[in-house]
Amino acid sequence: MSYQWEVVGGKKPKANGQQGNKLTKSEKKKFVENAPKAEDILPLVEVQTLYTKLDKKKKAGRDGSNENKQNGQSNGKAAVKAEVVSKPAASKAKKQTPSPAKTVKEQSPEQKARAALKSVEVADLSALVQSGKQQYEEEPSVWLRFLASSLTAKLTPAVWNYLNIEDLKSSILELCPGELKKMLVSTVKELSPKIQQAFYENCLSAIANDASKDLKVDGWLLLIETLSHVSPELAVNNLSRYESIMVSYQNRPVVGKTLLWALGQAGLRNLAVGVQMWHSIFRPRAETKNYSKVVTGHFCSFVQAASTKSKNVADNNINLEQYRSFILLLTSKPFVDHPSLETTFKSLQVLAVKTITVTVIFEELFNQYEGTNFSDGDKAMKQIMEGLTWCLKKDVKESEIAWNSILSNKNFKKALETTYQLLKHIQSSWNKSNKEMENFAVDNSFRDGFVNLLKSVVKKSESVPGTNKVPPGQCAQIAQNLINRLKKIEIENSKKMGGFPWKTANLILIIAISSIVAYDVKIHDGFEKSSTGIFLKNIGALHYGQIALDKSKEYYQIAYKYKIP
Repeated sequence: MSYQWEVVGGKKPKANGQQGNKLTKSEKKKFVENAPKAEDILPLVEVQTLYTKLDKKKKAGRDGSNENKQNGQSNGKAAVKAEVVSKPAASKAKKQTPSPAKTVKEQSPEQKARAALKSVEVADLSALVQSGKQQYEEEPSVWLRFLASSLTAKLTPAVWNYLNIEDLKSSILELCPGELKKMLVSTVKELSPKIQQAFYENCLSAIANDASKDLKVDGWLLLIETLSHVSPELAVNNLSRYESIMVSYQNRPVVGKTLLWALGQAGLRNLAVGVQMWHSIFRPRAETKNYSKVVTGHFCSFVQAASTKSKNVADNNINLEQYRSFILLLTSKPFVDHPSLETTFKSLQVLAVKTITVTVIFEELFNQYEGTNFSDGDKAMKQIMEGLTWCLKKDVKESEIAWNSILSNKNFKKALETTYQLLKHIQSSWNKSNKEMENFAVDNSFRDGFVNLLKSVVKKSESVPGTNKVPPGQCAQIAQNLINRLKKIEIENSKKMGGFPWKTANLILIIAISSIVAYDVKIHDGFEKSSTGIFLKNIGALHYGQIALDKSKEYYQIAYKYKIP
């Protein structure tokens, strides 16, 4: 063992006296001198060509460097100017550069759905139906399944992406081209009622089954909507079966809402069917978290759709008992919180007046308010007041009869609160939408009838003390304010329409004077000999009178030429 210091990691000398690969300058020089020359290897002609090319490159390089040195200063000055000029030039170039092509606007879901429905070949579907009828004459459900599968394959996913299963008005059938819709409707109409019913139930089962497996059901939805369009009563012929299907899938909200959309399409076509479905399937789910808004919206859609139908269709009309139940329904939860409550209430009034008189509607709404304990600002109370105001606008005479009947038959103190709330509502709505109320106030029949009604309210309310909700004399004061406002409108209207008709009188006067002058000229065979001409001559205005007469003749001839009266 050595006790001396040793160098660790030092460079070891190369074995056998080997050195690095680097050459010294003298070695490089010797290598160049001893290397073979081009003329020793290549032919002489090629060597001369090679050297001449190298000489030209060297000369070109030298000439270029000399020119750069001579022009260095001038180029330096010019560069500054070039930079200054280049900046506006660059900005102009940017402005002149053509704008990039506008991106194509992406189609909306509705446009995509229309395009998908338009791409369906009606001839191919008709051929499929005909061949199916021949092959499966005794089992029509088989070829109907083929039809549904074919439609699903062609419509997916465009139709499903467009469809809003929470809105019954989101229709597939209405988007169909006329030829396709006609073909589907005629195919369904050709089926017997028994087969229609069986196919309706099969459609509903297939929708539930396929939707639960995340399969597309576009074709089934289109066919069940077509069935509802042709025969709405199919949706209520087997309610117990439909309810059992809903119970099986109601824990799957997407599947459940899809089934409710499919069932609800019949209610849009037939209100009686919609009411039956509401009581059997929709109402039990009105208080549930996932379906509350959906089922209330569907009922609102039933009422709104029925209000637009003709009153000749009995199934879309309602009687007094139904109207009363609808009022109770719309003024209860969860309807009072639904966004379409106001629209639905107006539609209900339009629907009711087809078969019920305004007098009865007014009494029902008045009694409904009295029988319910509403708080200030309650949405349901507002809708009842809107309904009473609507009755006044619709037929003030019938409303006057109903209101007077209520005030005379009942204890006025009991009806005072409802009267007070109604007058207050009319006053506030008049302040908010002045034009709407003034349009009614201009009508003499409305104004006179309403004033008489308000006068009777003032007379009766003055002798009745106030209540907890009605300050003493407040009802009479609001009624008197409305009377004054109506009278003010009457005065303003008479000023616009009344007064002496000066324009008409002036026109008649001009025509009369012209006729007298024309008759005078005709009798005396000339303007100068006429009494008018002699009078103008005496006052020195004959010349001007002659000019006026000539102008009148000229304009008369022009008017006669163009048949101007």
